[in-house]
Amino acid sequence: MQTPLGTNHAFQGWADQFLVTPSDGVVDLYGALGTTLWGVNLLGVYHQFDAAKGSADYGNEIDAQITKAFGEHYSLLAAYANYFANDFKTDTWKFWLQAAINF
Repeated sequence: MQTPLGTNHAFQGWADQFLVTPSDGVVDLYGALGTTLWGVNLLGVYHQFDAAKGSADYGNEIDAQITKAFGEHYSLLAAYANYFANDFKTDTWKFWLQAAINF
């Protein structure tokens, strides 16, 4: 089932390899660890993707994020996603920076 107005980015890895669900479905076994050191928020996430029907291995993914707030209104974020496809798709990595002003 596809979500017409939603996103799987928040749920099935930040490399966005499952924006369209495969016909055999997808099982996302994941774990996350996060902490704050010296005012910097650190987050790491690991995903293992498998078919819901059958025994296909869709690969795995490692995601990492660093966030730092500056004062009450400003923050910076750096994030990285690395998808290891095995035989399902193509290995993919993404990196992005984000600056935010909250008011």
